[in-house]
Amino acid sequence: MKTTIDISDTLFEQARAQAKDRGLTFRAMVESGLRMVMAQPKPAAEPFHLQDFSFGSTGAVPELSVLSDPATWRDAANPEWTLKDGRLIRVDGQDSGNRQQ
Repeated sequence: MKTTIDISDTLFEQARAQAKDRGLTFRAMVESGLRMVMAQPKPAAEPFHLQDFSFGSTGAVPELSVLSDPATWRDAANPEWTLKDGRLIRVDGQDSGNRQQ
């Protein structure tokens, strides 16, 4: 198969000279190099370690403890509104009317 590769002029000249010294064509030398690289085992990826930002026995700062309870997420995300008796109301007490959860 024919393909085009883009390499620096210096590297090309060095590879061509090496191929000639070894009695190879440039193509044979490139194929040989590719085979050598592909025969090497794939380097193992470094394992990912999540940095521990907790401190003390309670973990996160108290201001973030609200996020541990999904029932409080709405209030944390939008403190202007809260759920009361199945209705969404403003914190100042104004009823949302027909507004749905």
